Amino acid sequence: MAIEESRLDHHVAVLAHDSLGGRGAGSMGEAKAVAYIAQRFREMGLHPIHGQAKDLGGYLQPFGFYTLEDHDPWRKANSQNVLGILKGSDFPNEYIVVGGHHDGQGLPHQADFGKSIPEGVVTDTIAAKRDTIWNSAVDNAVSLATIMEIARVIQQNKVKLKRSIVFVGFGAEENALDGSVYFVNNPPVPLKQIKAMINLEKIVGDPEATFLYAAYGEPTPLFEKIRKRTDSLGAVKLAPFEIDIVANTDHYPFVLNKIPSITIGTGSQINIHTSLDHSDRIDFGLLEKRAQYILTYVLGIVNSESSDFVFTDDLSGVTGVAGGPATKLEMLSRGYEGERAFKVTNIIKGSKGERAGLLPEDLILSVNGMEIKKKPFYQGLEDALGDEYNPDVHHLQLKIARGEETRDIILDY
Repeated sequence: MAIEESRLDHHVAVLAHDSLGGRGAGSMGEAKAVAYIAQRFREMGLHPIHGQAKDLGGYLQPFGFYTLEDHDPWRKANSQNVLGILKGSDFPNEYIVVGGHHDGQGLPHQADFGKSIPEGVVTDTIAAKRDTIWNSAVDNAVSLATIMEIARVIQQNKVKLKRSIVFVGFGAEENALDGSVYFVNNPPVPLKQIKAMINLEKIVGDPEATFLYAAYGEPTPLFEKIRKRTDSLGAVKLAPFEIDIVANTDHYPFVLNKIPSITIGTGSQINIHTSLDHSDRIDFGLLEKRAQYILTYVLGIVNSESSDFVFTDDLSGVTGVAGGPATKLEMLSRGYEGERAFKVTNIIKGSKGERAGLLPEDLILSVNGMEIKKKPFYQGLEDALGDEYNPDVHHLQLKIARGEETRDIILDY
């Protein structure tokens, strides 16, 4: 049951090629990436989520989203999640979701909402400014290559699965987690039957970056049990659980639905979100080893005992509101002349944000009388709040602009 380095290399080379233009959310390059992944799922014999396998559309979950580009205010675009299912034998109607975002940073006007070099990233700024395509190899073509290779190995080797696996490439994550939010708001399988979610994000990159897993709150004991078991089998080690809301990656909407969820990856900051994130900078030998580890880890989760799948946190401090920085034109269109506002693009069903009455297209102007935190980008509202907002506070007073009106909303926190 061996992961093949050459196949990983090939998948990344295709997804991060210049011809896909960096796979920006809603772009033709992203659509080409979706078609490539769907074709691989069909070739492997994965089941579509609807229809027949002969129709690639059966592997797709299309959705619309509000863009966060700085040059085109209030624009809506279209993206797609791509999904394939391997059926389990003992509990075929219980599912483990293994996913990662297939979109990338795209072109300069899409990338990080028009910013040339994001804050905190280590890169050659001169070389980065000369390049016009943000190929997004580490973030996140390597994870999609790993997902495809894991699916191939399990299917070709006819590995026994207790539960079914839903392999997912999420669209428009770089925009505002649009694909994963759409998935949980419009689930292709009942959410109550999803026992766990494993998200892959930048699993290689900076060789000094720690290989780790993280999620919100106290870890589900199952994740640590499988980590220790998998660590004992080889040289690759996954760092112990790190507590973090991580509101800017695709396990977040699953956490809001009380599904045990983690992100496996690194905190790599070398060339991330720049035009120098190329496939020729990747250590594919290391990627192969980590992909093999993740394969073993996934199988450990899939074949665990039913009693192990327990969500262990109360979700205090998690809002379920996704979005990003509003543009100056968007703020002015609502009569707001301040420095910053948070543009709401998605609300997770059943979340505190939905219960507070927030809606997509709302602009959040201030929180408890304080302006939105200055940051290069954010995707969950938690990112915009910053450390000064204490999750022990029982509620937040949001001043929002909706249409031509300004109003106050109380959000239980």
